[in-house]
Parts: sequence; C-alpha cells; structure tokens
Amino acid sequence: MESPAYSSNPLDYINSHQTEYDEIIALNEIALEYMFSLFDKDDQTGMRGWIMAYACWNILGGESVLGPMFKDTDLGTGQEWYDSYKLLAVRN
Repeated sequence: MESPAYSSNPLDYINSHQTEYDEIIALNEIALEYMFSLFDKDDQTGMRGWIMAYACWNILGGESVLGPMFKDTDLGTGQEWYDSYKLLAVRN
C-alpha cells in the first residue's frame, strides 16, 4: 500500500501491485478466511480495508452482495462492504 502515493483509489494500488494481488486471490479460501478474520476485528476502514474488500469480492466470484446495482461508491469503507456481506450471508 506504499505506492502509488498519489492516489486514494484502491484499484490504483491493486494495479500497481497486480502480481502480489493475484497471489492473494490464488489462495482462495485461505485468503478469504484470513481477511474475514481481520474484518471481524471491525477496524478495516482505510485503504487496506478496500483492497481486502476487492480481493474478497474477486475470490467470491465478483458477485455483489448488494444486488446488481451495487457500486463500491455506495459504501464508505471496505469494512462496510464486509459488514453488508456478512449481514446478507446470515440472512441467506
């Protein structure tokens, strides 16, 4: 998360470190469980939280937890993404 320092867009960070991101995605369930455990601590409100939310979203197959109209801008943080995902997963 050290570069690009000029951006506040998580996708810029992912694109700048695509190899590392792909390695995390390739871990599938192991990465998902680890990131979920960090989200369960309820403190992933910065850039790291958004990068983790995108990684979880990719591992889960790119399915939106908020329906077909979901956009990442609908939520303020990656933690909010996880909290919404968890709430909907419990309902289903």
